[in-house]
Amino acid sequence: MLKSNKMETLSERTVKAELELHNIQKQINEHQKIISQLQRRMVKVYSMNNSELKTSPLSNLESATEMAKKICDKINITYKEMQSSTRIQEVVSARQSIWYIFHKEYGMTFTSISKIFNKNHATIIHGVKKVEDELYLYRKFDNKTITMVYLEKVCAIMGIQIHKLD
Repeated sequence: MLKSNKMETLSERTVKAELELHNIQKQINEHQKIISQLQRRMVKVYSMNNSELKTSPLSNLESATEMAKKICDKINITYKEMQSSTRIQEVVSARQSIWYIFHKEYGMTFTSISKIFNKNHATIIHGVKKVEDELYLYRKFDNKTITMVYLEKVCAIMGIQIHKLD
């Protein structure tokens, strides 16, 4: 009889834990929606205040594509190379740096970025995370990789201070 009470207690705890996990996930989803709304508002405010770009990259895919092409011209990598599947380190690093800036600074979705660069959205997610990791190492250990070199170039072109990146 004593064992069955312990089993019931474990079962009850499991149910309570699952309910709590469900509630936490529900709260996370709600917060993610709020974050997305705030990012969209931030982009609108940015586009109103940015005289050089006049429109935000999020305003439409064409303006984001044009911005990507201009960046490519200034870093001497063709837009076609950026869209290709090449694994040349300079191209990969530049490509991922642009993705990072488009996502983090302009709030563009992974899907939108994937359309501009002819990539799968999961590839964009991976690239953005890779830049985040390298940015962390750069800040922590002053480890300047080729990705950090291209991130600095892209930031300079777009008028973003690299030390202010998240």
